[in-house]
Amino acid sequence: MLMLFCAPAVYAQQNPVKKGEKLEITADGSLEWHRNEKFFRATKNVRAQQGATVLTSALLTAHYTETKDEDMSIQQIEAEGGVVIESA
Repeated sequence: MLMLFCAPAVYAQQNPVKKGEKLEITADGSLEWHRNEKFFRATKNVRAQQGATVLTSALLTAHYTETKDEDMSIQQIEAEGGVVIESA
């Protein structure tokens, strides 16, 4: 399981996310951290949840920047393969 904090603009604008809500990413395949390139990649039955919003896909890539406090801030998420976004 990978937990990140995410900017509100990550998901569809119709369902805003509260700033500071954690983004939890799980996958049946691999979870890769490409530290030098500043992105994470998850494969096979990927599920990303932030608040009441859930994204599922076959592949997910999350690009991030590091803040001055050395935290990570997700700037962009790319999802491929059977992408579904649901919200409660």
